Amino acid sequence: MSLFVERLKRRTYIGLCKQHVDLTMMFYVVAFPLAGRGRARLFRQSAIKKKRLFRKNRRIINLR
Repeated sequence: MSLFVERLKRRTYIGLCKQHVDLTMMFYVVAFPLAGRGRARLFRQSAIKKKRLFRKNRRIINLR
């Protein structure tokens, strides 16, 4: 697995401008260690933040 990650890192560094796929793969590699409880908590927090933002925006729209 680590060897695969290293190769992925190298490929990402080389093809940073050329390929967007490598970047997304890199994101997945970074996100994988956060799998499980921590990742779930992160997703939940972001969802709550989005909901709050949406509520604020809706209130502003209603005021208009």
